[in-house]
Amino acid sequence: MHTKESLLRDLESMRINPRGMLFVHSSYKAIGPVEGGPDAVLDALSAYMRDGLLAMLAHTSGR
Repeated sequence: MHTKESLLRDLESMRINPRGMLFVHSSYKAIGPVEGGPDAVLDALSAYMRDGLLAMLAHTSGR
């Protein structure tokens, strides 16, 4: 199971520049189980990119 801390380590290991720009287009289901749910994913992304620019799509199926 992923945690906020493991997601932060994953972002760092991918050598994503935390002062740059990160555009995220992802499915929460594709990440797998995360302790803390979607909020933990958003917290990890926001914390990692706090000195950069984080852009994310928001889409609903309209159902």
